[in-house]
Amino acid sequence: MPQKPMELYLIDGSSYIHRAYHAIRYLSNSMGMPTNAILGFTKMLLKLIKDKKPSFMAVVFDSRGPTFRHDIYPQYKANRPPMPDDLAAQIPYIKKIVELLNVPSLEKKGYEADDIIGTLAKLFGGENKKIVMVTGDKDFRQLVTSDTIIWDTMKDKIIDQEEIEKTYGIKPVAFIDVMALSGDTSDNIPGVPGIGEKTALDLIREFGSLDALLEGLETVKKKNLALRIAENKDQLLMSRRLVTIDCRVPLEDDNPSMAIGHPRRDELSALFRELEFKSLWDEFAPEEALRQDRIPCNDLLVLGDWLKIVREDEPVAIHAEQQGVALASCGGNACYLPLIESGYDESQDHPFEAARRLLQDGRINKVGYDLKGQARSLEGKGIFLNGFYFDTMLASYVVNPGLKDLSIDGLAATFLGERLESGEGKPESAKERQSPSGDKAKISCSRAEVSLRLMNSLGARLKRDGNEGLFFDLEMRLLPVLLDMERAGIGIDAEYFKSLSRQFDIKAQRLASEIYEKAGTAFNINSPRQLAGVLFDHLGLPAQRHTAKTKTLATDYAVLKRLSSLHPVPGLVLEYRSVTKLKATFVDALLALIDPSTQRLHTTFNQAVTATGRLSSSNPNLQNIPSRGEEGSLVRRGFISGKGFRLMSADYNQIELRIFAHYSRDSGLLEAFTRGEDVHRHTASQILKVSPEEVTPQMRRIAKAINFGIIYGMGPRRLAQDLEMELADAREYISAYYERYPGVLRYREEMTQRARMNGYVTTLLGRKRYLNEINNKNGAIRSEAERMAINTPIQGTAADIIKKAMVVIHGEIRKKKMGTRILLQVHDELLFEVPEDESEDAASMASAVMAGSASLDVPLTIEIKYGTTWAEAH
Repeated sequence: MPQKPMELYLIDGSSYIHRAYHAIRYLSNSMGMPTNAILGFTKMLLKLIKDKKPSFMAVVFDSRGPTFRHDIYPQYKANRPPMPDDLAAQIPYIKKIVELLNVPSLEKKGYEADDIIGTLAKLFGGENKKIVMVTGDKDFRQLVTSDTIIWDTMKDKIIDQEEIEKTYGIKPVAFIDVMALSGDTSDNIPGVPGIGEKTALDLIREFGSLDALLEGLETVKKKNLALRIAENKDQLLMSRRLVTIDCRVPLEDDNPSMAIGHPRRDELSALFRELEFKSLWDEFAPEEALRQDRIPCNDLLVLGDWLKIVREDEPVAIHAEQQGVALASCGGNACYLPLIESGYDESQDHPFEAARRLLQDGRINKVGYDLKGQARSLEGKGIFLNGFYFDTMLASYVVNPGLKDLSIDGLAATFLGERLESGEGKPESAKERQSPSGDKAKISCSRAEVSLRLMNSLGARLKRDGNEGLFFDLEMRLLPVLLDMERAGIGIDAEYFKSLSRQFDIKAQRLASEIYEKAGTAFNINSPRQLAGVLFDHLGLPAQRHTAKTKTLATDYAVLKRLSSLHPVPGLVLEYRSVTKLKATFVDALLALIDPSTQRLHTTFNQAVTATGRLSSSNPNLQNIPSRGEEGSLVRRGFISGKGFRLMSADYNQIELRIFAHYSRDSGLLEAFTRGEDVHRHTASQILKVSPEEVTPQMRRIAKAINFGIIYGMGPRRLAQDLEMELADAREYISAYYERYPGVLRYREEMTQRARMNGYVTTLLGRKRYLNEINNKNGAIRSEAERMAINTPIQGTAADIIKKAMVVIHGEIRKKKMGTRILLQVHDELLFEVPEDESEDAASMASAVMAGSASLDVPLTIEIKYGTTWAEAH
């Protein structure tokens, strides 16, 4: 049996880094994500190693600085732009990964990767050996032989000697002469003007070589072609030297080892953790990083002894799951308590009761991941968690709200360098559910213990960043406030919503009939394709495609709004969509989520979702309930107060614009707010150069759009679209705005510059938002980061202020033993349920606290409204 040839894989590292970068950049730009060539290159390399299992390999890099080709021709590669800064910063990481994978790598000053690969191919090639050049660079065709091939992994294409001779009709080495004639614009190799690869191939096929061509120029049929070659002979011969790969590079070692070693897994896992490559970190994290087998998970029978060593001045970590709760102390011990629903001895000495007392004891500080979520879960078992001290999810959010993975597994990987076993997919018997030796028990104990170490790691980061106050005094104090709000829920009139659903259904049917009548045909209104057919083919309205490359015709809001002035059907379709969305999203969906035991809606408030610090609401999202228009008012009428209560809304007046005025220090904005003027009317008066009395509602609408739009980075094109005006007018309005309010432009420039210098921006309370793309060379990505730099301090400060108000109000309610309850936080509004006899006290207290929650250069003002429904109170 013939012996299998030894295979040596030579990877053109520099070429592949650039290809990975540009491929990923195209995808990342379209998705608004950062470009990461490290990940693309690493995955390519690991796939090659896994699929081919090579014993011999080398990654070859270009050296920095000029090469011998620049000595021959100083303009060599002069047309190439410099390497992008974000790519240059990634090269050291790529080289480090190659080193840690124990794959040989080479580079040589004054030479390119092509030359080193050519030298290695000649050095190691021969009988019973196979050289695989991993590259997409066509210049390597000249090196192909019977034992040396090209493999383009990105196209999964093999180019061997037979392929070249069959496709081009020349020997591979003759490509040197072809490239000399045709030149290369990307490398600024001149060749012969007017000769491309096709003509060059014809000439070399006819004459066999460049030397033979030069000797027989008089026989070239096209005399002007022969004349051009003769006139450019010196340039042609120089081009041949430039395109010829040097296969005699003086290497540091005359016989370098190409053998692959074992990867340095610990160091790779640490590097992948630093780079936040979670899947690669999972792949290389050492098994000893799995900690649960080393965490003592004590038997339930010794829980009493465990509880005796818990000191009131030491925190206890908890991790609750469906069947039980794990507890861990600072001493490193952990125990697991099955959550028994019934059938146990309810004496005070029973371990379950002892654990319940500990969990409900507010004097013992609790540590854990998503403590609010755990508290809600434990309430179902009759345990009311108290003593919230350190929530690791919230701490990581304060440290860096842009973290991609905020799960407990992600936090352990990011801050501790450990991989936690999930236990998913492992069946659990009834015996295991009651026994601390089960997988679930071990995993829960592991997570409780990890929470303590996360507290230490994250606590150090908070202290270093000066954000302990933001975390402990705001976010942790807000947690029980939100928990009480979730418990309270909000009243909902189920019968009203059922009636409203029927009304919307009738209205939708009526609109559908009217659409069919006006269109002259029946069709599926919810089908964009059928709607496009009716609008553009049947009715002949002007069409607009989604993009230049797609055949799909657009039927979105902007298109239908534009077409509504030409025909009644587009406007009716918009109205139909609004009604059906209200019915499905805000009526029927809410009815399905009514809690049968309380007959109220109980949303979940999320503290660690938005990058600006704003709260969000889910299941259902009550922050998304329409606030304007007749339909929005109809939906809000279904939210009601309980018997003997009224709903009270306390709403900040233009808080973001007031913060904007404070940050910008613009005298015009500061004066308007200080004097209590209508800032939109004031702005309209200033930029349109009319007296305040002459400002029309349309003028005020323009000014309002600009005031808020500037905060959110709106440009003239968006203003023109939103207000349906000419682009030139929009540009003029924005220009006039900056001229009248110079502080605004100064703020934009200062905040953008600060973000570029620091890599982040902060709110007035010190909340950070990291902006990794603020210096990106790609204009679209950089512009989005600049928009965030301008908006985050304003929106984030507004979020911090209302959070602070909620904490203080909640404390005042408890201190005064009031019956008032905070129900909802929606953007700049707090919604309360107030006993009728507490209305004045609640309003006075809420107004004073909210107005005093920040010291700005302009006053904060509050608007209070009451009603038995949210519509009346809004």
